Amino acid sequence: MDFSFNHTSMDLRERFFSLLDSLSALRALTQLELDGLTEEQVIEKALGELVRYQNLENCSIFRLEGSELRCVVGTSINESHGMVAGLETDSKTRRNFMRFAPGEGIMGIALQTGQLQYCRDCAQNASFKPNPSLGGDLPGSLICVPIKMANDVLGVLNASHPLPEYFEPWQQHTLSLFCSSLGQMLHNHRMLHDLEYLVDQRTYELRTAYCVAGGRGTQTEI
Repeated sequence: MDFSFNHTSMDLRERFFSLLDSLSALRALTQLELDGLTEEQVIEKALGELVRYQNLENCSIFRLEGSELRCVVGTSINESHGMVAGLETDSKTRRNFMRFAPGEGIMGIALQTGQLQYCRDCAQNASFKPNPSLGGDLPGSLICVPIKMANDVLGVLNASHPLPEYFEPWQQHTLSLFCSSLGQMLHNHRMLHDLEYLVDQRTYELRTAYCVAGGRGTQTEI
């Protein structure tokens, strides 16, 4: 039996199914309905589709608010298991305090440069900024991908795994495509929200002007 052939065949099958999962994640993202959703709900649903099709131990999305990144939504294997078991976790509380300024940590570097950052071994990277609420636990590898529209960074996707050197080139490429699609989606959502606001504002102004004009007309007739 040719074991090398069997190994190669299995490797090709795994990559094929991984590619299908990647395409499924992108397809699910593009099919999300934006109408009636807040931006945070859009981000949460997008992350849910990504985790659904990709084998990511820990994943979160940070949004640029002012001059710093703030964690909007995140998920982890431990949190998922806890929810299934009916256990309460304080992960949401911890996420509310997670902030990164430009250039601060791997995520801050991704924000500052607008380029994907791959930390192959967090324990050996001086730029890595540990989360104090997690104690001494460190991820093995970390990848931070900017969520961009044109040259503007709207946020950063953060994915980690306990093992160093975990993320392969095809995974980095998949996450980049995902973030590119999400950036376009968030841009469209903001434009739609701004347009709705302008329409409501203009409608209010027209109604106010009509009422004032009607009131003046009544006074004139009297």
